[in-house]
Amino acid sequence: MSFYLRANYAFKEKYLLTFTGRSDESSKFPKSNRIGYFPSFGLAWRASDEKFLQNVSWLNELKLRVSAGYTGTQNLGDNLFYTLYTPGAYGGTNALMPTQLGNDRIKWETTLQKDAGIDFAMFNSRFRGALGYYSKKSSGLLMAYPVATSSGFASALVNIADISNKGFAIDLRLDAIRNKDTKWNIAFNISGNRSKVTRINKDIQNPSQLGYSDPFYNSVLSIGNTVLREGQPIGLIYGYKFTGVIKTQKELDDYRAASIYAQYGILSNLGLGYPMYDLVDTGAFKGFFARDVIGKAEPKFYGGITNSFSYKQFSVIALLTFSYGGDLLYLPDIRSFGLMSRSNTNTRILQDHYSATNTNANRPALLLTESNMFGTAGSANYAVHDASFIKLRSVSLNYNLPERLINKLHLRTAMVYVAGSNLLTITKYPGPDPEISNDPYSLINGYSDAATYPSMRQYTFGVRLGF
Repeated sequence: MSFYLRANYAFKEKYLLTFTGRSDESSKFPKSNRIGYFPSFGLAWRASDEKFLQNVSWLNELKLRVSAGYTGTQNLGDNLFYTLYTPGAYGGTNALMPTQLGNDRIKWETTLQKDAGIDFAMFNSRFRGALGYYSKKSSGLLMAYPVATSSGFASALVNIADISNKGFAIDLRLDAIRNKDTKWNIAFNISGNRSKVTRINKDIQNPSQLGYSDPFYNSVLSIGNTVLREGQPIGLIYGYKFTGVIKTQKELDDYRAASIYAQYGILSNLGLGYPMYDLVDTGAFKGFFARDVIGKAEPKFYGGITNSFSYKQFSVIALLTFSYGGDLLYLPDIRSFGLMSRSNTNTRILQDHYSATNTNANRPALLLTESNMFGTAGSANYAVHDASFIKLRSVSLNYNLPERLINKLHLRTAMVYVAGSNLLTITKYPGPDPEISNDPYSLINGYSDAATYPSMRQYTFGVRLGF
């Protein structure tokens, strides 16, 4: 159930005000937290209509705008706050078995967003654009968080953390050529986002870290190959740090003395050419493999460029997209690090491995049945790669039939076209596609590539008719 109120006010069409009030009630939340209130407002000033700018011939429009408001999300399943049971039988006796662990304290996930921007048009509107800055503070992010298996359940829905996002967006458009027969339009946009975890729900801190002296575990929440940590961005790739190959007897002796796995004989093939990983150096877990942040999935900036060119009946549209600065965990690299079994692997297993004739190699020796990743199979820094890219996302060539021929065929419109998508990717990422992920629903839209099938390259030819 929702109530909605909106008011608009304009003074001389130069000073604009919008206010919105919204109240939503959803039965997806427990009774005490079902109602959410989401007000917002916006202010705009069309400065180009002021007298002191009316004589500026090259300026067609200049508008300054600010806004702020709350939004909420109920993007979750029904009745998740209940603890549910199902009938069953045990030893001939009727029973009730728990099937869902409820949480009667969950509430709306809310976001306060503030925006400021400038819209402009110049030179008979041949050059147009918008510059914007935003700040978003999301509170009570909803997530199914894993719980101890001793509880009898796999997960429970919780308001897990508060996160802030700040960034900019630039959108520029240029009519490079604009005459009767020929038109060339260029559109360019670029955005950058900086996220930060500002709070983690203290009720779900991991109590198993008691005695672990590593300060990284203060205010940190581990979720598979990623972590949420107060004061840090989302999309942190979390794993083990490979520090190099044992190449000297001294390195071998030092590593054997420091590693608890070596002391108990677990590293059966430990010797020259064996991989070394960072170890915990103090506390109750001294000598164990240490985990830390080994990459950041959030790109520094991303955007696209669209070129639209037309000459008489012909037109071409090409779209380039790009991303810079984000990391991706390429999981097939982990399998290519050793020879755990006689199974398929990628060609990176042929690269620069240690041997008697290649003692300066940066990858460990290959021994059958030795994975070279004992205890570190989930993730390690050697499998983290820069996923920056430039993509030729799509190109289309169109031909509109002459109007005279269209009239003869008794048609309203007729066009022949050929198009292609995902035609070219320029990247140093070793996998087939730096944009794919096996976890598209994560907070950062994925950070692990498990040899997922790449984006499809597609070619299309067609005829479009209008009657």
